Amino acid sequence: MSGDDIKEAPCDSVMSTIAGGFGIGAMLGIMKSLYYQIPGSPSANPAIRYTEMANAMGKTSLNFALMATMFGAGACASHTFRGTDDVFNQTIGGSLVGAVLGLRRGKIHSVVMSMAFCGVLGTLSGFASKTYKTQEKDYPNVIMRKFQYLAKPESPV
Repeated sequence: MSGDDIKEAPCDSVMSTIAGGFGIGAMLGIMKSLYYQIPGSPSANPAIRYTEMANAMGKTSLNFALMATMFGAGACASHTFRGTDDVFNQTIGGSLVGAVLGLRRGKIHSVVMSMAFCGVLGTLSGFASKTYKTQEKDYPNVIMRKFQYLAKPESPV
């Protein structure tokens, strides 16, 4: 089975999407807690600062992991129901995340705008992942072509 025969459906990458969302959320949580430190506040104590940092990291990483779960589940459900593996699956996954985020505001306008915005982000994510996978398949060939000039021609004996 060659590398061209292997197709990775959105359902196969849900766990990596969740792990990626968790990791991005953890990094953003740490940056947020470092940014909002106030000099001279009670959190100047290092033990309290690290506790606040861990709390911020945990909350943000959990939120991002939940959004990534919704995105992956929406893309997987779209792939399952439609039977095709195209960028529209990620658009539906992004729109699902936008709908949930918009529902938190309680206004239909917020739901529609969030769905549109997150749907566009999902589409861009789909295009980027398709482009990356295409380049990833061709990567060994590119390296071989780039380093062919290093090979010395065999001298006749």
